[in-house]
Amino acid sequence: MTRVGLLYQKERHARALARTLDRLPVDYTAEVLGLSDLSRAKTYDLLQTDELLRYGASAAVAGELADIPVTTHLQGWADYANTHGQYSRRMHSLIRALSVVSRHAVAGVLYVTQITKERFPYSFDRYGYSMPLFDVDSYRTDASNTDARTLLTVTNLRYQEKLRGVETVLDGLKPLFETHDDLRYRIAGGGEQLDALREIVSAYPYADRVSVLGFRDDVPQLLASADLFVYVSYLDSLAMTVLEAQAAGVPVVASDCGGVPEAVADSGLLCPPTAEGVSETVRTLVRNNELRASFAAAGRKRMATHNRRQAHRHVALWENVLHSDCCE
Repeated sequence: MTRVGLLYQKERHARALARTLDRLPVDYTAEVLGLSDLSRAKTYDLLQTDELLRYGASAAVAGELADIPVTTHLQGWADYANTHGQYSRRMHSLIRALSVVSRHAVAGVLYVTQITKERFPYSFDRYGYSMPLFDVDSYRTDASNTDARTLLTVTNLRYQEKLRGVETVLDGLKPLFETHDDLRYRIAGGGEQLDALREIVSAYPYADRVSVLGFRDDVPQLLASADLFVYVSYLDSLAMTVLEAQAAGVPVVASDCGGVPEAVADSGLLCPPTAEGVSETVRTLVRNNELRASFAAAGRKRMATHNRRQAHRHVALWENVLHSDCCE
């Protein structure tokens, strides 16, 4: 049995991958590691991280000392390219230095989406694609979504681009609030932009029908009570919340930006990232019970096999890394 050590910043994704591998007929098993566990790196055949910085550099050193390959599951490009301008020059220089050290030790990469590969500042010879694995079962619900009264956004308000996305949704919903008295909109998410969002909503003409929930750790329950998931972001490598909404059987309206379309696939509608685009697309689903039901069913079906499909993509990369030399 080939042993893989998973050193992940987002540990829940590593645990979901390890559990899924245990259920598959593959010659691979995985164990979730902490930094202190790298002292026994020689007991593994391969190490995998989900970033190229602290964990990535640590795994690179451990892999070199243990003479085993290291692979990486890259979650996005923004932190490496300083896309948001959120880092000082000194911090960005440190990020670049760490990622260069890790890059030279990495034998293969999995990108979460194709656009991540296109925008990532470094290239790799061996690569594949895999979205993160997660506890799909915890999001499943029997809700039928027969009405479209409660709209939900779950986002990360650490970023200005995510706040802009919520503002776009709010602007787009104004015409619908005018014509649908029972429509409600809930926004969940924490971060530096939360106070700014609260100020925006306090001045919103339909503020009494909008709830700013802040950070929540009960997202499955929020999704279970939602009829439609609305998500606009101007910079996303994937959008995990879209996958979670699909697992919950909630139809999705999302912006046609970044890696979001790859997350939506056939389980929702894409819209231009404008107020008009949001208005038209949300109105289409609010009025069409049959279309909402079809997207809900498509999302549940897609997520039922999500972890298995993504785990097999990991195995394919590992096979390439561990056995390609002997086959050339």
